[in-house]
Amino acid sequence: MKRYFQKFVMGIRMAPYSTLLRSASFLNRQAKRVLENFICFVALSILRNAPVRAKVMIKTGLPTQIELDYSRRRIELCADSDMSIRRAMACGKEPETVAWIEANLRPGDVLFDIGANVGAYSLIAAKQFSGEVKIFSFEPSFSTYDQLCRNVIINDCQDNVFPFLMALTDKSKLLTFEYRSLVGGAAEHAVDLSNDAALTFKPVFSQRLLGNSMDELAERFGFPPPTLIKLDVDGAEIAILEGAKNTLCSPQLKSVLVEVREDDGMAGQVKQLLEEAGFLLVEKYDRGNGFVWNYIFHRNNSV
Repeated sequence: MKRYFQKFVMGIRMAPYSTLLRSASFLNRQAKRVLENFICFVALSILRNAPVRAKVMIKTGLPTQIELDYSRRRIELCADSDMSIRRAMACGKEPETVAWIEANLRPGDVLFDIGANVGAYSLIAAKQFSGEVKIFSFEPSFSTYDQLCRNVIINDCQDNVFPFLMALTDKSKLLTFEYRSLVGGAAEHAVDLSNDAALTFKPVFSQRLLGNSMDELAERFGFPPPTLIKLDVDGAEIAILEGAKNTLCSPQLKSVLVEVREDDGMAGQVKQLLEEAGFLLVEKYDRGNGFVWNYIFHRNNSV
């Protein structure tokens, strides 16, 4: 509270009118949240002792959806937790990702959305091009994958968005997926850590998964070569790129967007791997804390 007050005082000194407007908007949001919490408290108090069948009927009879903050098309997402509501603000959170999709994807293209989460960016690609592109959406978390599939269905995108409950890595092998949370839409899980790597959180669940490389998807299962790759997997980026050397060298691949960390050497490794495959780093966007960035690479056609 002290920090908010200090920011308010500083804002009043520098830009009083805009500060008052922002403060009024903030207070309105806080009041709305207090009211929502109160309604929830009352409803839960009433329903806590209701029969199980009554609870199930109420839950299935009141499906909740929220509109994604994408102004060009109407996209609905399942909303059954605070995390789901946060995922509905994906465009405001990463406007550069939306701009990258709009600027680079064309009818007939193929997008690999690796670490698709609940599918916000997959759905933007599908809706923006009215079914004229194909999106392969990879998500290893069972709870998030459930929401991804539901979101594809409620937006009628099942003919061109193809969800896969799959972890990509450097080669075919069994992986251990450590869950930070079982809530659909959660992130920052851990995949296949070596024995000497310490988890920074206590997993709520450890899941065994079969991992495949991107190259194997084409060689063994006939996946089409991607035109664009979006890679956001919270630490497994290097292994995935090492398992995609043939895919990365394919002339069909035009651009790659990768979320990287600049405080642990990952950014440099990602840049080196993609430069070796013929790409140039053309843009980078700070995700807000100076450590996590979105790097955008385009194929260097002059090579």
